[in-house]
Amino acid sequence: MNVLHRLSFRLGWLLAVLGGAGCAMSPPASTGGAAMLKDRDMVVADAQVKRERTAQQLKAMPMAQLAEQLEADARRGREPSNSMAYTEAITRRGDDARALAQALRTPDRSSLLGLLALRRISPDAYRDKGAVFRLGVLIDALKNSQYFNAFGLPHVKWEEAAQAIVAEGEPAIAALTPLLGDERPAPVWGSEDYVEYRRFDYRVQDYALALISAIRKQPLPAVVERAERLKLMERLPR
Repeated sequence: MNVLHRLSFRLGWLLAVLGGAGCAMSPPASTGGAAMLKDRDMVVADAQVKRERTAQQLKAMPMAQLAEQLEADARRGREPSNSMAYTEAITRRGDDARALAQALRTPDRSSLLGLLALRRISPDAYRDKGAVFRLGVLIDALKNSQYFNAFGLPHVKWEEAAQAIVAEGEPAIAALTPLLGDERPAPVWGSEDYVEYRRFDYRVQDYALALISAIRKQPLPAVVERAERLKLMERLPR
């Protein structure tokens, strides 16, 4: 659990405790409540200091070292919006883009954040990595992700990783087709997104189906029932 997740959890806990204390105590403001509020403020301040320190360290890194941080974050399953290394990487240009391209050697999910950063900062360098490498990274990430926030929700919005797959066009369909049989759950975190995931009971195969349909410019209806989606998969041209 990263700093932001820990902070969110602790703040939620503190607020819940304070809410309960307000119902049980009179007057609502108490010495204990004030101490908890002070603790909350200290947690927020400490997290901000750590973020600023990390951001400065990342900014000072040469791209080769930053690429290692991108790989480490990708292995942890972080999505672009939750990786400070990615946030720093997409500010780089020129020689840094070339250095990042050179650092991307492994065509699997460990290269996902680096590849998506390269796509943002240098479309030419991204294209030069070749479709085989790009699809190797993107499809492996889709197949093996623990959480799927980097891809989005099929009936709501595609995020960067999914957009990159769709942009690959027809060659991506052959890579996605084997995943139509993958029934592994595909959860996302975040309160509203998680509710939608549970409502649709998304699996990896649902992402494959929706991505293939997006590539073919045949968007799917938002079908909640899994049985209906399975029928769509069976009728999908192979």
